[in-house]
Formats: sequence, C-alpha cells, structure tokens
Amino acid sequence: ACHTNLDSAPNGMSWRLASELGIGSLHVLAPSPDKGEGVGFGVVGELPEAVRAELDYLREAGRRLRVGALRHSRIVHERVRRVAVCTGAGGSLLGEALRAGAELYLTADLKYNDFMAPSGRLTVADIGHFESEYCAIEILFEIFSKNLRTFAVRKSRCSCNPVNYLCL
Repeated sequence: ACHTNLDSAPNGMSWRLASELGIGSLHVLAPSPDKGEGVGFGVVGELPEAVRAELDYLREAGRRLRVGALRHSRIVHERVRRVAVCTGAGGSLLGEALRAGAELYLTADLKYNDFMAPSGRLTVADIGHFESEYCAIEILFEIFSKNLRTFAVRKSRCSCNPVNYLCL
C-alpha cells in the first residue's frame, strides 16, 4: 500500500492531494490503531457539491494533476460525492474504499484485476504514481522552511516524471 510517513497525518500526502482535488471532511481510509488517532493510509471525504458528474470530476482531477493519461474502470455512478484517495500504490486499499462507502477511488499503480475488483460498486482510477506523490515536494519544502531557518530552502522546478505517454 501507500506506505510513507508523509502520508500518515493530516498534513500528509493523501490529505494534501485530496485537498488539491477539492475533497473535504477528510478521514483516514485505513487507520493504523497503534500509531494514534488520525494516523494511517489514504483518506476518504466528500466533494463540496451535493453531487458531481463522475466523468466530469475525473476530467477535472486529471487537469488539476496535469496527468498525461488517467486509467479508470467502468463509470459506476452517474454522480459522485464520496471520494477516497491514496497516494502511491494503493491497490491494496480497494476494500477499505468500498467499506468507507466511496463512490470513486483515486490512487496509482493499479493492476488489471484491480479495475474489476469493485464489481460495479465503485469506480477506480489510476492517476499515476508520480502524479499522486508530486505534492511531497510542497510538503517537504514547508517542513524544511519551517525547521531549517538558517538554510535557504529551494524546491526543484523541473521534477520530471520518468514515465512518458503517447497519445494516439
């Protein structure tokens, strides 16, 4: 699953990505009970509108993340409100997304069978590993800027995805 210390708290990567995608009222998708309240992997929350056209929201998410391509399962719901997100390889949390009542699950590195696993109860979308974790640059920049006051902290402007897409 999407295992990283940057993901496990309300200022973590999944939280940041969900916020960038307009998802609010966030809760941990897969809590780590031994780590304390609010710690775990992935998040689930609500879109602010009562309902959103699912396909339109997927297009908007792709634009916001500047993805070259977005793979998704069959569109299950005409409208979506509850969305789960996990940065990195989050295929192992498909069950948690279903149990949380998500209508859409955004993650990365999904395998072929992951697109069939929800059996028509949930739309899953693979937004790309790099794209899902790009927010780590901002998070680290904020942490270093706050804690390393005697250093000039800079962030890369040319962090590049090693995966290229050929649009046919």
